[in-house]
Amino acid sequence: MAKLPSEFRDLTVIRVGTLKKNPNGSPFLECETQDGIVAFWGLAEETANIEAIQAATVPFVVRAQCSVPLKTERHALWVPWSSPTFIQAPSTAKADGRKPFDAEAARDEVTRLGRVLGSLLDRLEGKRPTHAEGLVPRIRRLSQEDARFPRRIASLMVLVAEMRNAAAHDEQPLTESESNAARAAWQAVADWVERRDS
Repeated sequence: MAKLPSEFRDLTVIRVGTLKKNPNGSPFLECETQDGIVAFWGLAEETANIEAIQAATVPFVVRAQCSVPLKTERHALWVPWSSPTFIQAPSTAKADGRKPFDAEAARDEVTRLGRVLGSLLDRLEGKRPTHAEGLVPRIRRLSQEDARFPRRIASLMVLVAEMRNAAAHDEQPLTESESNAARAAWQAVADWVERRDS
């Protein structure tokens, strides 16, 4: 069992290991980083974050929200399936210490969040939609049908979905503040899921 996600960290990945599964069938990917061995977790039906790590060329920097595992000596950190992952090549930091904004990586991250959101809705509803229902109409329908689905969480999900739509269909790239808004909205959704499942 791991602690709840704490803060975002920049992890420099120098080696990507092989995909493994725990006894419950949950997939995870072990990576060697400057902080030790980090396990990136997925779900049986949601491995987009793992696939993004596998597709990257080492060395690379991944920004993710990490948790500290309680009962393992092998892993220094865990990255839960719900954490946004922002991958970029190592680069020179800005004068204030922040890394330069990468619009292409931001688009990939928001697109991945859209896929993860779809998988989350499948899990919350207990089924996949039987017709081509978009993310935003589905979120609004579920928020009206299920009293356990808070409107504020639905609004945050809509923000993520709309940013995903903009990244996929608009010619104009997302700005850094828009990308940050999508990431923060998703983290609030992920925190709600953690509380709901506990």
